[in-house]
Amino acid sequence: MWTVAAALSVAALLGAACGSSDDDEQQAATETTAANDSSAGANDATDATDAESDSAAAAAAESGADVTAEQMKAVIDGIDWPDNVEVTIGTDTWTFRSNGRPDHELPAQYLVPKPGVDARTATLDILQVSSTPDREVDVTYELPLAPKQNASATNLFGILGVIRSGGVVNDPYEADQKTIAVEATDLKIGDVTFIDSCSAHFNPMGYHYHGIPYCMTEVLDSPGQHSALRGFMVDGFPVYGPQGDDGAEETDLDECRGHFGPTPEFPDGIYHYHLTSTFPYTTLCLMGTPEDSSMQMPDMGGQTAP
Repeated sequence: MWTVAAALSVAALLGAACGSSDDDEQQAATETTAANDSSAGANDATDATDAESDSAAAAAAESGADVTAEQMKAVIDGIDWPDNVEVTIGTDTWTFRSNGRPDHELPAQYLVPKPGVDARTATLDILQVSSTPDREVDVTYELPLAPKQNASATNLFGILGVIRSGGVVNDPYEADQKTIAVEATDLKIGDVTFIDSCSAHFNPMGYHYHGIPYCMTEVLDSPGQHSALRGFMVDGFPVYGPQGDDGAEETDLDECRGHFGPTPEFPDGIYHYHLTSTFPYTTLCLMGTPEDSSMQMPDMGGQTAP
């Protein structure tokens, strides 16, 4: 049985965002990300904001202001899950299982790596036009029913959550942990793109999102209202689209792109994440603790792919 932490580690090695990476590259990318974050935040105002976020997180964790298992069960039961998703609710955890494909429409073609290339860094010269994959992959995660917000964040790469469409949400990077997937707009041959209109694409781990799933928000979200529920991160907390209570993009977020507050499903408040239109688009850390989860890793077939 794989733990979520182990699965995330393997996902980071085999396809953190897309493809594979070794430990040295992962460590280097993590150090580079940390250095960039440090540089970007090297001013008194940001330091003060970070201190306030840490204090708020610690206060929330100490107050026990978390959702109960019964509340979460009611929300999960109330979701109109598509046919490609199977949900099983237990006593303390619930299990999400899908075929690794979304229930929404997909383009007919994607840019994918040529056979035999190292696809950890996606560049136009290693890509070719290919029909949309029809392969199904078993995606299974066990999530806590009563997630608890920790006083500090845990930095993670790879698969970070499950989306109600049947896909999963990844960190913003390709496997090199340098290339930001949704910003790679130059990766295009004719009308065929590397990332689709839902900020997503396929790899051997299945269909995964690197940002706001616009093809879903256009249908689910309404002007002037909080974004609809998109899914759950592996720590059990819900994830939403970009809109806050007033319908504007939420900006009062912590380092993990989350905060405590009311949502349509949790009117009394819950810690929750938002997918955003600015970096990191998804997240690079979690504020809760993932449960142990069984996860059947797909056969990589000796080839890396986005």
